[in-house]
Amino acid sequence: MAGGGDDKCGPFRRVRLEGGPVAVPAKVLAAIEAVRDSGVTNMLDRPRVIEIARAFECDDAAEWIEEHRSEYANGIFRGFVAEEGAGGGE
Repeated sequence: MAGGGDDKCGPFRRVRLEGGPVAVPAKVLAAIEAVRDSGVTNMLDRPRVIEIARAFECDDAAEWIEEHRSEYANGIFRGFVAEEGAGGGE
């Protein structure tokens, strides 16, 4: 293996994600945190996260996660913050 992180897959490089945390309604943030804190599933398993959110009676959050696939994925890697203002849906 050569220096600089080279191996069969090529050189390693750091990828920087653009932007900050993803703003979500406060109810959605609370549900995402509840699912994460439960430790029941990997947060990348979006369908399972939705299922667990529904089991936790967080239907609005489950619907948001279903309808905002890209924002959810970005939030998993960049973090989530509560939107300013009311905690309702979008």
